Amino acid sequence: MQCPTSKTAINFGDTYTVKVTYENEGLPTSEQIQIVALIIVEDGVYPVYYDTTVYLLGTLCAGFYPTSIGSQETVTLLTGVNKICEFGGAKTYTDCGMHIFVIPFNPSQGIGVFSYLQDDYGNIAAVSDAELANTLSQAGAYAAGYCDAIIDWEVIQC
Repeated sequence: MQCPTSKTAINFGDTYTVKVTYENEGLPTSEQIQIVALIIVEDGVYPVYYDTTVYLLGTLCAGFYPTSIGSQETVTLLTGVNKICEFGGAKTYTDCGMHIFVIPFNPSQGIGVFSYLQDDYGNIAAVSDAELANTLSQAGAYAAGYCDAIIDWEVIQC
């Protein structure tokens, strides 16, 4: 899988783009799939707390039908935005990457339907932790993989 981003260093409030190339190794083209990309910071996903809900820093794409079996396709996910905020000033993350999930998408069964945090411009900051966990527990993932360090995250004081 490939997931290049549009920048090499991202400051608080900057946006980023994720592209994932997958090969259909046997998924039916009549059933939709979805891709979720979570930011890995220092060996783990990064939780974002909003009210009483836990979100995970990252972005996703809308559901779509996979390409024909044996062929490849590159999918551009919805624009993400860096919303990491920490008390105590600036911090730079260098050990970063993304965890990519290719999952089933079936809204009628509640699979792949996520609430997410957005900024004022519609960029996605984070995806609901519980809803992702629910989809993975019900339907599993067709593929899940870690992409090597692709972003140098720089956190500025908020």
